[in-house]
Amino acid sequence: MVISNWYCNNCSTNALLDGAGIGIGSTNIRKFITWNNATNALMTSENWNLASGKHYEINGTDVLTSDTLLVGTGASVHSPSTNILTLHTNGTRETSIDASGNLGIGTAVPTDSANIANTSVTSAGIVTAVEYYGIFKGSIPNFQLYSHQTRTI
Repeated sequence: MVISNWYCNNCSTNALLDGAGIGIGSTNIRKFITWNNATNALMTSENWNLASGKHYEINGTDVLTSDTLLVGTGASVHSPSTNILTLHTNGTRETSIDASGNLGIGTAVPTDSANIANTSVTSAGIVTAVEYYGIFKGSIPNFQLYSHQTRTI
């Protein structure tokens, strides 16, 4: 079946039969959108491209825009034009990385290499020797090291 540069691949009366699809282009250059029963999905021979200002939805929920990817209920990765990468959980910004590489956890605007809920730790203050690795507990300068080997503080 041909309708002015639209072609039907393996056409039948049901456009969603396994292997059926729509071809777009001339007879020599065709791009296909095809139904696959095995994966229960529409597949394309090309990359999808969203027009500027548009978004991709699943069941009426935005899951992809030009600057945001929804990765679960209330969780997203966002990169607005301010060159900050943000991670959101429960719909709230929790982590930010700015254009300078500063990391903020629990703060919207990181000011140091690691800015954690109003307690700043710079990379110079982190011990990296093998025998001293661990998880910092408490606020600087009164922190304690957690020993992974002995599982004690």
